[in-house]
Amino acid sequence: MTPQQWAKNLLDHPDKYCILDTETTGLHNAQPVDIGVIDLLGKVLVTLRVKPSIPITQGATDVHGITNQDVKDAPSFADIFDDFCWAIGDRTLLIYNAPYDLRVLRNACRAYGLTYLDFQAECVMLQYSEFVGEWNHRYGNYKWQKLPSGDHSALGDCRATLKVIQRMANAQIQT
Repeated sequence: MTPQQWAKNLLDHPDKYCILDTETTGLHNAQPVDIGVIDLLGKVLVTLRVKPSIPITQGATDVHGITNQDVKDAPSFADIFDDFCWAIGDRTLLIYNAPYDLRVLRNACRAYGLTYLDFQAECVMLQYSEFVGEWNHRYGNYKWQKLPSGDHSALGDCRATLKVIQRMANAQIQT
């Protein structure tokens, strides 16, 4: 299935999917500090700041602008976990760089002793990279692409991911 067909299939079944993004404490053992989830019609399902159990690194703050002070009174991931899972329901998560955000969710569950739900997820970045078609000879795959028009906020990056899916779905399929 081409990336265009994949994206069109997603948009043909909007009730089966939602888009997730997180902004995090950093790159290593990261936890979420900002969580966004939208459906494929663009409706916001989740948008909230979360207080992590570890400090936000300066490098992460430099990227997304969220400081430890910004989340000091926010709920913990444990406080919002049930509502977060309810909002997603049984939908498949569409994530730009799915392995990273899924690891972030696992880290948060581990930090708070929560049972990690094995979320169904698909990686939009891999599909988009194939769609763009820049071959990476060194790694033998398509070069990973930065999220176009992402703004390093969870909700903004969800919206940018939706635009990427729509762009792929609306592209002419080469035969």
